[in-house]
Amino acid sequence: MGAFSLIEVTVALAIFSFAILAIIGLLSQALNVSADTRQDSAMATLIRTLDAEIRSASLSSSATSVNDLVTGSRYFDIVGKQVAATDSNAFYEVSFANSNQSAAERARVESLLSVEDASRLNIWSVTISTPARKTVVLINNLTL
Repeated sequence: MGAFSLIEVTVALAIFSFAILAIIGLLSQALNVSADTRQDSAMATLIRTLDAEIRSASLSSSATSVNDLVTGSRYFDIVGKQVAATDSNAFYEVSFANSNQSAAERARVESLLSVEDASRLNIWSVTISTPARKTVVLINNLTL
């Protein structure tokens, strides 16, 4: 008499079903977190690229000036490659604003960066928006 009763089998199936549902729910969450992480990584790469371009233009005596780089909006695809505004692959929209800092904020920047005259600093506010999620991230970029 080593057989299972119908009640034992039903209870075992119910426990198994709850476990499978919990695993499926966790898998869904893991996929969402993975997609968010991938997007955050792409935005971080985009920010580093833009920062390098602005710093390079501010130190260079070439025809490309910082004002040329930060005029209007720029558009990028999901991997951070610049595309036209009308391109169907445009995912990120980047816009710049030259922040007019108060005297107190400039003094704080002077102390943070150990700079004697923060009036020479250009402080840029960069807005990166992803049209698919309508998320806006603000960063400040300091260029000498």
